[in-house]
Amino acid sequence: MTRTFVKNIAAAGAAAGLVVATAGSAFPASKPKATPTPSKPKATPTPVKPKATPTLAQSRIVKPVVFRNQSVTLAQGLTPQAALTLATKFVKYRVTTPRYMPSGFSLVAVTVYPFIPDNSPLSDTQTFYKAHARVVTDFEVDHKFGSPYIYYSPTAPTTAKVGSNTATVVEQKGVNLGKHTKVDLLYVYWYNKAARVATEVTADLQSSGLSRSTVLKIAGSIS
Repeated sequence: MTRTFVKNIAAAGAAAGLVVATAGSAFPASKPKATPTPSKPKATPTPVKPKATPTLAQSRIVKPVVFRNQSVTLAQGLTPQAALTLATKFVKYRVTTPRYMPSGFSLVAVTVYPFIPDNSPLSDTQTFYKAHARVVTDFEVDHKFGSPYIYYSPTAPTTAKVGSNTATVVEQKGVNLGKHTKVDLLYVYWYNKAARVATEVTADLQSSGLSRSTVLKIAGSIS
């Protein structure tokens, strides 16, 4: 992920004092010495007002998109469309993406994973970030070629209509033992038999601030 930080440097002007020296002249005794006319002081320059410094949230606005093959960065500073087009060339299936985007979120990374026999299927992951003042939250869109996603959840899965697809919805609640924070993961996924491509939207409702209905709306806009 590439972030653009903006720095504004402003210098304030300093007022300089002016010292005027006068030399006296000798006059005849009958004439008094002329009194020199005082010099008019120069106007003091007005200090330059410093430019406003961007807030932490403003400096963390994510702009360029990174493209990776597994953990290797192949390109950065791409537009979202350029990154998705590049991903399609690697995975050979049509890479779809959300048309609806919650406020503040943007695509920051596209990662492709090659097919490895008996190990991993051909797939891709799109990561969407939202920059806050203190933390960065995210949600993901994943595709997998050849077979549907399957989850074993202690809670019974439900179904929902997302666009022209009927998706399976699984929610897993728990605690992140490392961070001692609550976790509320929502998985929305379906399989296109004709294209042989599985699609999934994953979000932590607890940390991302997204609601269940918003995640379903994101899923329904994928095309």
